[in-house]
Amino acid sequence: MTREQLLADQHNGVRPLDRGEQAERARNAELARPRLPVAAPAVTQRQPPAAATGQAAPAAPATGPHQRSGQRSPDAVVADPQAQRAGANGSMWRLRSLVAMGHTPRRIAAALGTTTGTISPLLTGQRGTVAVPLREDITRLFDAWWDKHPPQATPADKTAAIRALQRAALNNWPCPAALTEDQLDTPGHQPADRWRYSKGTGPAAEDPLGKQRDQATQQRRADLAAGQAQDTADAGWRIRQPRHQAQPEPEPEAV
Repeated sequence: MTREQLLADQHNGVRPLDRGEQAERARNAELARPRLPVAAPAVTQRQPPAAATGQAAPAAPATGPHQRSGQRSPDAVVADPQAQRAGANGSMWRLRSLVAMGHTPRRIAAALGTTTGTISPLLTGQRGTVAVPLREDITRLFDAWWDKHPPQATPADKTAAIRALQRAALNNWPCPAALTEDQLDTPGHQPADRWRYSKGTGPAAEDPLGKQRDQATQQRRADLAAGQAQDTADAGWRIRQPRHQAQPEPEPEAV
């Protein structure tokens, strides 16, 4: 039975509501509905436009996938990367002058305790700054080798020295004696003299700064510590074997 048929039947006592009853039921339903607290809107202080203050609006920092934002927390300490670096002009000409004496970049790097990947950019002028400790080591090496040629005990040593001299001659890198040391560290300074062959006063020492000795000592200590750690680890798995006991030889049987 539909709703219309139910209302049309006069014997069931069901009749449609008039407008007054409908309005009263609507008010009762509205009063029975639970009320939810409404949060007060946040009051924001309006900032004056940039034109009114005379200052340019700050631009948002552009950060990409491989970039970090420049914002730091108050407790963060930001170190100046340039504080531990200095101009590389003096170091560049000191290294070039050592090549003009026949020292190869590999030999120079070994004496400095570093690699050719660090020395080559300084030698060719591709790096404008140098770490202060490395700069001091280059100056010390220059003072030790400025009048010395590399040892040429083997044919390989002679070939390496000849190639270094040829490289210096093609690039007009002067020898250490032709440099004015009090002007080398001036940015943009370039020596006026050109390359000239210098015989030197004798062979240069292999390890004048002691870098190779220090590296060998550190390597021995690391190997010793690794060996001790391995022995300690093996001691927990070691099973003590009983000593061999000699068995008495059987007596010969009587014939």
